[in-house]
Amino acid sequence: MKELPTTPKKFNRPCLERVIENLAQGMQTHPAIEKAGISVRHFYRELKKRPSWAKDFKDAQVERDQIRNEQRIEAAEAEVYRRAVEGWEQQTYDEHGQVKSSRRRYSDPCLIFLLRKLAHQRYGDHPTVINNTVQISRKDETDLLREWRKQLGASS
Repeated sequence: MKELPTTPKKFNRPCLERVIENLAQGMQTHPAIEKAGISVRHFYRELKKRPSWAKDFKDAQVERDQIRNEQRIEAAEAEVYRRAVEGWEQQTYDEHGQVKSSRRRYSDPCLIFLLRKLAHQRYGDHPTVINNTVQISRKDETDLLREWRKQLGASS
């Protein structure tokens, strides 16, 4: 592992660009900073002085995380597909622990999620909006509130 300098390197825009480039390659934040040749404490101290640079740094972190999350989502969707459509072999055993038989199993919940994604118009959630247009006069409102308070045991 590369030895970090004992005195902080001068913090400038090219240094920030190296950190951002390291983040774009998928590195964790602290290793990305250290690989650019600056201590983590010094880096954050200097970012406090430069809010526009701090925003660029934060944007790079968010972009890196979006890419990571997209990859994770794709892997999870592939696993949902495998469980729902391809299934898996489940073995049954006899009383002696010997394999008796096997059968292909499928996941119904995974199939539901898959259908909701692929055919959202048909299988997705469609919330219903209810419009309430009841008109209550001010006097009726006062009477209703007085009656509710009375039923709840509140004093008027």
